[in-house]
Amino acid sequence: MDQKSKQPNGKLGRFTSLISTIVSRADLANRAGLTFEGKRDLYKELGYQRVLTFAEYDDRYQRGGIASRIVDAFPTATWRNPPIVTVKGNEEFEEVWNKLALRLKLFHFLERVDRLAGIGRYAVLFLGVSGGRSVEQQIQKVNGPEGVLFLTVLSEVNADVRELEDSPQSPRFGLPAVYDVQFLANTTTQSRILKKRVSASRIIHIADGVLEDDIFGAPRLKKVWNYLDDLDKVIGGASEAVWRTVDRGIQFDLDKDLELTQDDEADFADEIEEYFLGFKRYIKTKGITTKVLGSEVPDPRGPVDAVIGLISGTTGIPQRILMGSERGELSSGQDERNFNSRVRERQLSFAEPVILRPLLDKFIQIGALPEPENEIEISWPDLAIITDKEEADIAARVGQAVANVSAQAKNGMLVIPPKLFATRWFGIDPDEFDAAVKEAEPLPSKGTQPEERNKPEKVIEGE
Repeated sequence: MDQKSKQPNGKLGRFTSLISTIVSRADLANRAGLTFEGKRDLYKELGYQRVLTFAEYDDRYQRGGIASRIVDAFPTATWRNPPIVTVKGNEEFEEVWNKLALRLKLFHFLERVDRLAGIGRYAVLFLGVSGGRSVEQQIQKVNGPEGVLFLTVLSEVNADVRELEDSPQSPRFGLPAVYDVQFLANTTTQSRILKKRVSASRIIHIADGVLEDDIFGAPRLKKVWNYLDDLDKVIGGASEAVWRTVDRGIQFDLDKDLELTQDDEADFADEIEEYFLGFKRYIKTKGITTKVLGSEVPDPRGPVDAVIGLISGTTGIPQRILMGSERGELSSGQDERNFNSRVRERQLSFAEPVILRPLLDKFIQIGALPEPENEIEISWPDLAIITDKEEADIAARVGQAVANVSAQAKNGMLVIPPKLFATRWFGIDPDEFDAAVKEAEPLPSKGTQPEERNKPEKVIEGE
């Protein structure tokens, strides 16, 4: 057999390569935590898991408050103010898009698939369209926006990659071609699972944190999994310590010369039982000394703060946004600005090119949206939420700045021309500034009352 024939080819070759990559990653995971040339296993000693599955990620997401916050924080902020889709000079496209997005609750599904993609390695958005073709076949053109019937969000467990595109001539070379999909069908009497083989043309594949390939991303809990284990240990250990030590009980010392009859022992046992059950808060004793044992409640705040700091630094979520505060304030101003900066970066580098634009392209391809005459533009609204106090502070500072410039002009010491000041620092359109200057009434001269400016001249009778 020649060397060429030994090389894997076609679908089998692509899957062989994919499996080899997965095995290599698993091998690296198995070596994590090994020190002293493998003689010491930190992961084993500290109780960390090496290999994590989707079920474990999902369980921690469903039951762990901090874990769910880590997964949801960026998607929630990313889609909180939906982007605006426009095409210059094409109002028809914008109108159809807005109606389609509203009917399908589109941005609701985009946020959901974004969150789900962060629990595992990827998630998919399935497009349900009209037509009698099997879902295993390539998606066909539909008759306008009404041809898109519904959207469904599926995790990697319910949308397993079955085949990869193996043609180097295809723009989807190396990407999924067919999925094995499980749909949950709810009826009036029961719920059942429908298993279908689905063409990738009906699916938008979303993976966050991809490196070597565009199929499998990185679960958002993966890098902080050990820290979450540590947090559980600290909180759980402190809670258990409180439970064990907050009431250590009572010590009973019997006098060495005291002799108890069987009836005395029974009566004393009843006294103790009634005390601990709360029936009465005293114990009658004779020749017995009681001593309440001391207790010490541990304070876990120091270790918790240290672990939360590591989680915050790893995920890029500021601590006060991750945790909130006891007064209900979500974050400080600086924290929120830093977080919003990361969210804006994520909108432009992930949400738009990986989720929204592929969906727009798919809608245009199947005829759910009209072919745009010009390039599609996507603009994301400002993330900052200005409070009433901040708005008042801004207005006061603007007023002071305007007063300073006006005072300079009045004293003949103009440093910044008013037009430059208004257009550069306040974003006022130059044409709007010129129009406002023309319409503005001249200020009254010094010593003239405003109501006297347009007062008619006094007419003396007989003149």
